Amino acid sequence: MDYYRIVTDPGAVGGWFPAEPTCRDGSEVDARTFTRCEEYRGVSTHGAPLSLAAAREGWPMPITFGPFDMPVVLGVVGRKFLDAAPDDVQVVAVDISQVQVMILNVSKYVNCINEERTLGEKWRAHLS
Repeated sequence: MDYYRIVTDPGAVGGWFPAEPTCRDGSEVDARTFTRCEEYRGVSTHGAPLSLAAAREGWPMPITFGPFDMPVVLGVVGRKFLDAAPDDVQVVAVDISQVQVMILNVSKYVNCINEERTLGEKWRAHLS
């Protein structure tokens, strides 16, 4: 089986950059919450969906990454991920004004790195 990493094309200009998700009361939800391969069980204020503002304005891309590589996808893309891997991903709907957007939360970790053939330094995220 092949594994892939999705990266943002530096030539893709005009796309937006999402900010940290927030609850209705304005409190931030740490974007790293959605990069830990754990199911998101947070409840936003009054059970309402999270909100997602643009840290940089632009058009919504089908797949983009917010702070700390938090995956953000258009609703149609999120549903495709759910169809393909219902036990391995979670989509968290967020409110924005223009289109349906979801945070894509990968909930299954697969160690697919061949340590013996890897050259380079490891980078570990410092989670608070």
